[in-house]
Amino acid sequence: MAMQFLWSLSAACANGLKCYSWLMGKVDILFDNDQAALLAKRMIETWPGQRLPGFDQGFHLDWTHLYCARNGCWFNNNLIQAFSATLSAKYGASTTIFLPQLHTPAKDKGHRIPPLTLSLVAATNMEWVFMPLNVNASHWTCLALAQELVVRSMTEPYEIIAVHNPIQNDGGNCGLFVCLFFWRRVDKEAPRDHSKTGCLRQPWDLLRSVVDFSDSSKNAE
Repeated sequence: MAMQFLWSLSAACANGLKCYSWLMGKVDILFDNDQAALLAKRMIETWPGQRLPGFDQGFHLDWTHLYCARNGCWFNNNLIQAFSATLSAKYGASTTIFLPQLHTPAKDKGHRIPPLTLSLVAATNMEWVFMPLNVNASHWTCLALAQELVVRSMTEPYEIIAVHNPIQNDGGNCGLFVCLFFWRRVDKEAPRDHSKTGCLRQPWDLLRSVVDFSDSSKNAE
C-alpha cells in the first residue's frame, strides 16, 4: 500500500508539472494579462491532494483533478462535475439543471440511470436538463433533455434538434467541448474561438472559472 501511494503521488506530481509547464510556457506568454503565472505558482506550491472548497454535491475536488485542465488532455469526471457545479451556482436563475455524469456500459442492465439522477429529473421544473455522458471510458458526450419531454413522458411526437456548434475536430478534447456546450447554453459570452489560439485559451478559461468559484465559496464561508 505504501508503494502504491508513492506511485500515485509520483504520477500526480508529474501531471502537476505538466500543467504548470503548460500555464507558464504557453498560457502566460500568449495571455500575459490573465495572470496565469500566479495560478501556476499557487498550483506548484500546493499539496496535490488538498481539497478545493465549494463542491459538496456527492464528489470532492482536489488539485490533482485540475491538472488535466490543459490543451489536448482528457478531462476527468471530477473536473467536468466541478465545472457543471460552477455554472449551476453562477447562473442559478437560468432554466437549466446540471446532473451528475453517467457512464456506459451500465454495470446493472435495467438500472442504467441511478435513483438520484431519476429523482433530480422528476423533481425539477427547469426548462432544460444537461448531463455529461462518458461512453465506454473513451469519449465524452452530453445529453440535453427538454422539460416538456419529461412532462409528456415521450408519449407524443417530439422534435430532434441537431447541434452543430461547437464541433470537435480532434481526438482529445471531447471533455472540453462538453463543457463548452453547457457553458454556451447559459452564457452568451462563453468562449467561441476555435482557432489554435482559442482552443489553447478555453481550458485556461475553464480552469480559472473553477478555481475562482472555489475561492469565492471559501471567502463566503
